Amino acid sequence: MDGLVARAHDEFGRIDIAVANAGVSTAAPVQSMPQAMWDETISSNLTGVFNTIGAVSPGMIDRGYGRIVTISSMLGRAGNTNMVAYSASKWGVIGLTKSAALDLAQNGITVNAIAPGNISTPMIHNAALYGMLRPDLENPTADDVAPVFTSLHAQPVPWLEPAEITRAVLFFCDEAAAHISGTVLPIDAGNAARVTG
Repeated sequence: MDGLVARAHDEFGRIDIAVANAGVSTAAPVQSMPQAMWDETISSNLTGVFNTIGAVSPGMIDRGYGRIVTISSMLGRAGNTNMVAYSASKWGVIGLTKSAALDLAQNGITVNAIAPGNISTPMIHNAALYGMLRPDLENPTADDVAPVFTSLHAQPVPWLEPAEITRAVLFFCDEAAAHISGTVLPIDAGNAARVTG
């Protein structure tokens, strides 16, 4: 990340906005999760976000301006079966975001998190996850798993479109959001109503 940031400074002169959207989804119960799966999940989902913020923030501090947006998850605010590493990593992103927002508050830098629900990307649309959600079927399809995904949201929709997250990122990066920092914005079809904080 340090090398990438240095290259961006050389080519563009500055980095004003950073979106830390690292993520892998792994599924296993705590009692049988391999150490390597835990390490991969924490490394990608949490350490990757830390590396991004750590790399971009010195230049932002020097200029007195920056917008950092991290991507957590609705599972960063609630647990779920077989999602111990993913949930822990995304909870960690929220703690990292809030602490970084305080560290950088005096420097014109905002740091906010978005907590998406099920977003229609390959992370949820893949044969392995479909099979885990519908083990009763030999080759489940999106239509077969849609009711399961719907049950994870409060509003009756199985998944949301990526553009819904993009709009929130743009909001946090706009000058109108200059005094919003350390927040978590859930975009999860109402699942946030089921959790506190």
